[in-house]
Amino acid sequence: MMELKILVSDQTFTTSQPRSALVLPVSRPGQSNLYGLLVTGISPLRALDEDYRGFFGLVAGQIATAIASASAHLPPERIGTERELQSTALGAAPYIEEALRWLPRPGDEAMGAAKSALGTINRSLLDEGELAGQDVIRTRSELQPTAHILLADDNADMRDYLKRLLSRDWTVEAVADGAAALSAIQERVPDLVLSDVMMPGLDGFQLLRALRSNPRTCSIPIILLSARAGEESTVEGLEAGADDYLVKPFTARELLARVSTHLEMARLRQEAINAREELFSIVSHDLRNPVTMIKGFAQFLQRTVRRLKTSNAEEASQQLLDGLSRIDSAATRMTTLINELLDLASLQIGKPLELDKKDTDLVALTHQVVAGYQQTTEQHDFRIQVYTPELSGHWDTARLERVITNLVSNAIKYSPNGGEITLALEREDEGAASWAVLKVYDQGIGIPAKDLPFIFDRFHRGSNVAGRIQGTGLGLASVRHIVEHHGGVIEATSQEGVGSTFVVRLPLTSPDTAIDA
Repeated sequence: MMELKILVSDQTFTTSQPRSALVLPVSRPGQSNLYGLLVTGISPLRALDEDYRGFFGLVAGQIATAIASASAHLPPERIGTERELQSTALGAAPYIEEALRWLPRPGDEAMGAAKSALGTINRSLLDEGELAGQDVIRTRSELQPTAHILLADDNADMRDYLKRLLSRDWTVEAVADGAAALSAIQERVPDLVLSDVMMPGLDGFQLLRALRSNPRTCSIPIILLSARAGEESTVEGLEAGADDYLVKPFTARELLARVSTHLEMARLRQEAINAREELFSIVSHDLRNPVTMIKGFAQFLQRTVRRLKTSNAEEASQQLLDGLSRIDSAATRMTTLINELLDLASLQIGKPLELDKKDTDLVALTHQVVAGYQQTTEQHDFRIQVYTPELSGHWDTARLERVITNLVSNAIKYSPNGGEITLALEREDEGAASWAVLKVYDQGIGIPAKDLPFIFDRFHRGSNVAGRIQGTGLGLASVRHIVEHHGGVIEATSQEGVGSTFVVRLPLTSPDTAIDA
C-alpha cells in the first residue's frame, strides 16, 4: 500500500495572492485508496466554474497517472510487499493544516472552502488536526504569554507567513535583514531571535556572532533558518553558536514546537539565575546580621568585664549573662541557616534527608524552644497550651527543633507590633493512626490569599513582605521537607491583617514502625 501523502500546489494566473483553496483527492480511477490530496490556491480573478474545476480535476488525474506509471516498471514481487516496519507517516491532517496556514486569515472563507472541497475525504482527520493544534497553541500561550520574538528574513512572503504564524502565540517584530535586526535589538532585547541565514548585508551568521559577542544579548536563544540541508550545515550552525538550526521547508508544527521549547528553556534558565542571585543576596544579609550581633555583644561584654572592678558586680553579672544569651541566640540562628542550606543542596541533587531518629518529647522540646525566644524578645507574649502531658515519638530531635524554631521565628518576624503567640499541643487519634499535633497561632500581618498555596515553595515569599521584611524563603520549605520526611504533614491558614495558623501533624510511631526517609 502506497503511503498517504499530500501534494501542494500554488496555482494562480496572476500575481494576486489566493484567498481560497481547493482540496481534491488524488486516486486512480476505479480505486478507493488515495494516493494523496492536491491542495491548490484558487485565483481571486476567476470564478470557480465547471471549466476551472475541470482543469484542477485534470491536474489531479495527471498526478495520479504519473504515480501509477512510476510503479509500472517494477516487478510484481516488489509491488504491494508487506512492510516489516510500521509506517511513520503523519497522515493527511498535519499537511492540510499546514497548507491552510498559508491563507491570509484562518477564520475566513478559505477555511470553509477547503473543508467543503474535502467533502467526506478525511474530514475527521482535518478536524482532529485542528483540535490538536488548538491544544498545543493554548499550552504555549499559557506558558509564554508575554514572549517577544524578533524575526529576520529578507523574503517578504516568508517573513509575512512566519509573522502571521508566530503572532498567534507571541509578540513578533519582523525585519528584513541582519542590520535591521541589530538596530531593533538595541531598542528592545527580544526573548528569542529567528533569523534566515542568507540575507543581504549582515547575514544570519554575522548577526549570530554579533549577538553572542555582546554581554547584553549573548544568552538570547537564536534559531537559524536555512535552505541548506544536511548534517554538515546543521553542525556549522550549531557550532557558530545557534541554539537550533531549522532546514527549509519545514512544517508549522515543527517551527512552533521548537520556538516554544527554546522559550521555555530560556524562561527556566532565567528563573534559576534569579533564584540563585536572590539566594546569595538574602543569605549574605542573614549571615551578616548574626555575625554583626556576635561582634557587637562581644565588645559589650569586654566593656562590662572592665567595669566589674569599679561598679556593682551583681548588675554587671546580669548584663554579662544577657549578652552571652544573645550571642548564643545569634550563633544558633547562623547554625540553623547553614543547616537549611545543606538540606536544600541535598534535595536539589536528589539526596534524601538523613534523619537521626530517637525518642523525642514534643512537649518538652516546644517548651525549650519558646524559653530561648523569651530571653531575646520583649514585645511578644508566648502561651503554650498542652492538652496532653507528653507527646513522644521516634523523630530527629535536632531537625524537629528547627521546625519549631522556624515557625516561632516567623510568628515573631511577621508580628512587628508584638502581640500574642500561642502554641498548642495535642494528640489526635484516627482509627489505628495516632498523631502528635503542634499548632502555632500569631496575630501578625497574615499571608495574602494568592500566596498561600505557594507558601511552602522554595524562595517564595508573600507579596506583602517581599522587599519589606528580610527573609530567605527557605524556612518554610525546609519545615515542609522535614515534616514530610517524618511521614507527617503541615498546613497553613491565614487572613491578611489578622494572623496565621500553622498546623504540624507527626505520626506517633514506635521505633520499629517509624517511617525512614
